[in-house]
Amino acid sequence: MDEKSGLKIIGNLKWQEFLTRPYSQFFLSLHAQVYLKELGGIIGADFNNFLYLSIDGLVKIYRLDSEVNLVEEKIKDILLNPSLLKNILKEIDEAKQKSVITRVNSLVVDATCKDFFESCQMFRYLFVRLTTITYHLGQVLEMVYKPTDPEYNLVLNSLKEYRSKDYAQEYYDKMIYPWLSALSSNFGVSISCLESMTLLEIKDVIEGKTDINVQNLKKRKNKYIFLCSEGQQFTFASDDFLRRAISFLDIKDSMNCTNSVNGQVAFSGKVNGIVRVLKTVEDIGKIDYGEILVAVSTNPVLLPAIKRCIAIVTDEGGIISHAAILAREMEKPCIIGTKIATQIFKDGDMVEVDADKGVVRRIK
Repeated sequence: MDEKSGLKIIGNLKWQEFLTRPYSQFFLSLHAQVYLKELGGIIGADFNNFLYLSIDGLVKIYRLDSEVNLVEEKIKDILLNPSLLKNILKEIDEAKQKSVITRVNSLVVDATCKDFFESCQMFRYLFVRLTTITYHLGQVLEMVYKPTDPEYNLVLNSLKEYRSKDYAQEYYDKMIYPWLSALSSNFGVSISCLESMTLLEIKDVIEGKTDINVQNLKKRKNKYIFLCSEGQQFTFASDDFLRRAISFLDIKDSMNCTNSVNGQVAFSGKVNGIVRVLKTVEDIGKIDYGEILVAVSTNPVLLPAIKRCIAIVTDEGGIISHAAILAREMEKPCIIGTKIATQIFKDGDMVEVDADKGVVRRIK
């Protein structure tokens, strides 16, 4: 696909920002297949479009409004049907049991590329069941049931373990990364170079259809768009394309209020403190005791920072997100799902976190 056609697709479709993650392009290509090939088969829906905007290692993931709404409706159907819900929870548990065996076997990496693709397929199988499905069940749970409903607590308790751990990253590190290391030696390129490629691009290299173009991959290092449209994948990295594409995606209507944000209360309380915005793992050390942790989302890697902070504020998350679960366990005020807290606040801001009302205000 040429740039003109790519811009036409991006400009003509209605995109919704979905998640922000520090994923490599190779990881993104697996993530796309989880939705395009795996999730649809489980919940009975077709997904054809994804857009990933990567800037300095942080990726904004966009999906079509229509497909976001479709997932929501399908998940509601599952939650309201006891038989369907029971089967889904059984699949999740079976995947957990299978993952224990897979992680042990994946520690031994042999030289057959067949096993590399099988590892990628197993990664997608585990990812969709232990991470993707559990995420969407948690996001929709409160739309269907009240906290006083027995079904609410059944699902909450069933999913708590899966949402408190970053299974996707753990399995990637243990199942996929060793293969990339082996392929790196075979191809004579760095692992970071391979992680700048998609699974399909690596497949073409393995099958002798193309060579690795290191210079082209370097252009993707700081900024690129990875577009999945109607079953095909395209990567664009030219400055002109990115500038024009970002103009279609960079909707800032929700940022008119620059001094406060609203979100969902995960654990109540009211505190004042200095903001520390955590965007990468390297930011963990900058938060001190008694400060406010502001992040897109949290994961187990951020635990040392979470222990030191007095409150948690996130852009993303639902009632069974990692941040929400830990906030309740540690009894720390927490507001989730603000969408724009990391864009509104900066390091050093003095804010009031009112987790009784779900509001974060800049006070100095």
